[in-house]
Amino acid sequence: MGKNFDEANKLFTSPDDTIKDYLTSFIRCQNKYQLCALVLCILIDNGFDPDWLNLEYAPIDKIDRIEKIVNECDININRQRQRADLKYCFKTLELTYLKKQGNLYIMIHDKIHEMAAFLYGQHFTECFIKYAPTSFVLDHYRFPSCKTKENDNIITLSEYMSEEYLNRMIRNLKEGDVIGTLNNKNLVVDTFRAEIINIFQHDPVVRSALNPFCRNKWYKPYFIRTTPLIEAATQGFSDIVKVLIDLKCDVNIINYLGKSPLFKACEGGHIAVVKLLLDNAANLLVCDDHGLSLLHMSCLNGHLGVVKLLLDKSFKMFKKKKLRQSLFLTAGELGQKDYIKRLKNGVNVSLIDRQGRSPLYLACKEGHTNIVKQLLEKHADVSRCNNRGQSPLIVACKGGFEDIVGLLLKMNANVNKKCKDGRASLHFACKGGYSSVVERLLQYKANVSQVGWAEQSPFYIACEGGGHIDVVNVLLDNNADILFRDKYKRSPFYAACEMGYTHMVRLLLEHSADVYECDKFGTSPLHAACKGGHEEVVKLLLQENADVNQCDKYGQSPLHIACKGNDVEDGLKTYDQGYREIVNILLEKNADVTLCDNQGFTPMNVAKAFGNFDIQSLISVKQS
Repeated sequence: MGKNFDEANKLFTSPDDTIKDYLTSFIRCQNKYQLCALVLCILIDNGFDPDWLNLEYAPIDKIDRIEKIVNECDININRQRQRADLKYCFKTLELTYLKKQGNLYIMIHDKIHEMAAFLYGQHFTECFIKYAPTSFVLDHYRFPSCKTKENDNIITLSEYMSEEYLNRMIRNLKEGDVIGTLNNKNLVVDTFRAEIINIFQHDPVVRSALNPFCRNKWYKPYFIRTTPLIEAATQGFSDIVKVLIDLKCDVNIINYLGKSPLFKACEGGHIAVVKLLLDNAANLLVCDDHGLSLLHMSCLNGHLGVVKLLLDKSFKMFKKKKLRQSLFLTAGELGQKDYIKRLKNGVNVSLIDRQGRSPLYLACKEGHTNIVKQLLEKHADVSRCNNRGQSPLIVACKGGFEDIVGLLLKMNANVNKKCKDGRASLHFACKGGYSSVVERLLQYKANVSQVGWAEQSPFYIACEGGGHIDVVNVLLDNNADILFRDKYKRSPFYAACEMGYTHMVRLLLEHSADVYECDKFGTSPLHAACKGGHEEVVKLLLQENADVNQCDKYGQSPLHIACKGNDVEDGLKTYDQGYREIVNILLEKNADVTLCDNQGFTPMNVAKAFGNFDIQSLISVKQS
């Protein structure tokens, strides 16, 4: 009984481990009939009918597979007794590992199917390589020399099984599964890749499977998920790409996302593949469904070598065609004649995608300094903003990329350019706490008084956004106004108190911050500190003689606010011991426990309403 309880407890506490133990026990205990029943349900597509064990009733396309799987489990399917024992095992496993749909048995749950397939795929390696779905074989089996970062659910192949694996891939190719074979992580092994290339070059059946993807073939690009050439370019295998090009695969075919083999090669930074495709007339002008060009994608992912190659190749084409066409032209750009007029010193690299982002914008956003240099040398437009009005300088400041900020400023980027919400580069640098970037912007005359949509200054942002003391000091050295208030009449000092940045509050008090100021709702810094539960800030404010009984427009004092505790979050009342200490501090400063707010509630009423019993006790002692 105790053992059964322990097993049940383990099942609920570690269900995956428990199920794996049970599945492994079929191998360990040599229960070949139950093991065979599970393997049949895994390897036979869409379920298994036990009547198929009598092969004359089995579907013709499954007879060979059933016979070989059963033989692998050391069961003679031609012997009636063994066949009957195996058939009976399906019933014994029903509702534990198997379930019945009509006459077919399948695994009871996808998770159990996955675990069992992996465990038995190690024990019956040859059987699984031959008969498991291609996706399972590709996902789980690796050559010993295949260096990947994968750790979980990987089965290393022996030398003999490597031959079986190759045979399976050849069979897949001959059956027309070219794409599945190329989407194979074992292709990093040179010898295996050489074998696949040899099959492509010399097997007429495999070559005929490539016909739908060859040039001058009818196809609907937006119905194509992928092609052999797209897969090879994605993986970065230039030798396979060359073979496919030699076999007349279309280098400009695009998938349903608008991506061509060249696009995928640029996306992955596979420079050898990019060169090969460009040398074979791959289209430089292709853009995906989001309007991203080859240059966009290379800049976004930081592939400097590809960027240089694209710029060089497109510039040569530009000169050769004598302005007859614009390069990297996206749908939705200006008419060709108008666009060409804007080309001055070489290739225009300031095209935009559907979000209004240029290649320079993306390179600045991701912090790719060397790519930014390349684009600026090609006269990329530093003022080109995205659809939200954010310039390359703004996103560089947002990421804290000081070197890029310096490059853009040297190219006369507008340091005070606002995005659509009114914020400029200095706001974003202050919010991120990038003091060196802030200093650089101020050297180029950034406006410390510029405000965003909520009329918040860079100084306010620095105080509120993370308590960036270094940034605040830089701004103070540049005459930032610490008393400037936003549209809600909240000052930087109020924001620091609200957020609980004790060191910031102390610094601002040293610069004559006003502890009595209130926002448009009559809320003082002390109210804000009490609401946030910031005990140390409350102490600092009271040391500066903050009015402990000052009420907001709702008639609530700081004590009313502190008595609420954490207020209400997600519908659940919560309580923090810190609020008890704040209430205690306020009472020691003679906070008035009899004050009523506009609804007639005293601090005691508020504490009761929010169920803060410790606070009720403190107030009761004060009242007595």
